[in-house]
Amino acid sequence: MSQTLNTQKSSKYDDLCTYVREKSKARGAFVMVMDGEKGHGFAVQASSEDLERLPGMLRNLAAQVESRIRTELRTLN
Repeated sequence: MSQTLNTQKSSKYDDLCTYVREKSKARGAFVMVMDGEKGHGFAVQASSEDLERLPGMLRNLAAQVESRIRTELRTLN
């Protein structure tokens, strides 16, 4: 298995990302925090192969979130 890489040195959310990755027994993890105790931020732990796929995965996630928001707004109107 490839070595897990941290994309940010001493990210303020690296410990949380490690916890999520280890607790879920995942190969990698991405944690994003909005308005947390330590402010906004993110941490990524993944192999170099998975890091190459991360931008596409995030674009796909963003499209899914936008679609859900549009669907929910339509049901409210």
